[in-house]
Amino acid sequence: MRKIVFIAALPLFLLSACNRWLDVNTDPNNPEGVPPELNFPSPELFIATRVGGNIFNFAGFFAQYWTQAPEAEQYLKLDTYDIRNELLDNDYTYLYAGALMDLRQLESRAVADNDHGAMLAVVTLKAYAMQVLVDLMGMAPCSEALQGTQNPMPAWDKGEDVYSVLLQELTDAIAQVEANPQAASITKKDLLFKGNVAQWTGFARAMKLKLLMRESGVKNTLPEAAALIAEGKFFSGNVAFDVFAAEQGKDNPWYETNIIGLHRNHSAAYPIVEYLSANADPRLSVLFNKPVSDSVYRGNFPGWRDQLGDDKKNNTYSTPRVAQTMPVYLYTQSELQLFIAEAMHRTGDSVKAQKSYEAAIDESFALHGLGSAGALYAAGGAYAWNAANAVEQIGMQKWVALCMVNHAEAYNELRRLGYPKFSTLGAEAIKSAPSAYTPGDLIYPKNSALGFGSYVNSLPYPVASSKLNSNTPPALPATAKVWWSK
Repeated sequence: MRKIVFIAALPLFLLSACNRWLDVNTDPNNPEGVPPELNFPSPELFIATRVGGNIFNFAGFFAQYWTQAPEAEQYLKLDTYDIRNELLDNDYTYLYAGALMDLRQLESRAVADNDHGAMLAVVTLKAYAMQVLVDLMGMAPCSEALQGTQNPMPAWDKGEDVYSVLLQELTDAIAQVEANPQAASITKKDLLFKGNVAQWTGFARAMKLKLLMRESGVKNTLPEAAALIAEGKFFSGNVAFDVFAAEQGKDNPWYETNIIGLHRNHSAAYPIVEYLSANADPRLSVLFNKPVSDSVYRGNFPGWRDQLGDDKKNNTYSTPRVAQTMPVYLYTQSELQLFIAEAMHRTGDSVKAQKSYEAAIDESFALHGLGSAGALYAAGGAYAWNAANAVEQIGMQKWVALCMVNHAEAYNELRRLGYPKFSTLGAEAIKSAPSAYTPGDLIYPKNSALGFGSYVNSLPYPVASSKLNSNTPPALPATAKVWWSK
């Protein structure tokens, strides 16, 4: 895969944004000789625009945070699980030809300069970008990737092999920087941590924990995860790309496309609205707007395209609240605490599991600027800890905490944990008898390309790869599970 092959496909928005926002080199595709502190924002931007843009959008449908608005049809295929091979083309291209290629250049510079701080940041971002891709597809080029003309057709590696590489690279980078503490050269322009090596170390450790927990169902990684948790040293606050402005071309990428460019394409989904409403969760009011027609929060059913009467009106349903300046969250404190809670529960420490579970809810409230969450998880509260039902509770809280925050991770975790689970009832049955529905259960689309009872468990390998790389594997059905969810 050569960067020159793909770069022509990059959108003007993304390329111009690098110049307007970040003041990087005038030719971001040829970074040789450019100080790393000036070029480092480029891969951060590539990752943020993909995680917070197209991936945020389609994963929001799969996590059932939103559905296609009834008077629009831009995303009808997503809403009905009619998945096209081109779905990941741009994300795959930007992350490989953009973020990962830039990181490869920065890695070479860090090695030459013996800059362990910069190397740690590079390795952590590489792990993040690779994890996003391999978790969506189950496989990805890794061991032979990014070699340019030396190997323009890299092999695709199994997901478990990619994880092994990423975990080893993170382990080595953390050990190097902790053995040789130093300031990183990326301080001036690093848009995530301003070159704070302790925060980058904490992010790298949290990435290790995520990878270990994600594969814990198929490999014995819990002892290593528990040891990592015992050491602590995770990041504080949230890992967020937070430089957006209330100006066209400088705003949140999902907002840019779906509010400015494509208006009124999304309605709130029935499962998330019903769950938050049933539990009197105040996050409902910061995640969704009330319908224009009345003051009752209301979600639409996935894949519901043959409604009658008022059901066809956009103003019947709540809409998602995504601000023009909303950050792209790569990893939140709430998500981290829920991984810790799960690891502690699975290793038998219910006291620590409960503490992290409750901290995660508090952190989610804090992210949205809400007050105390204590009443919800106190004894007798809707979210009170129950060790006998801990995995479901953790899964449900992760689903809520990642809503309008990081939809890719919500999609990953519901596939891994199995929560929220799917209702055994169809959309029509639920609409006819709402009391029979368990709030929060996902609902198979009324009109599904996969048929009732089937889900999008993995995404197709991009056409951008299959056309240029003969080593791209044969396509799998969308119902095929990725390796860690089996």
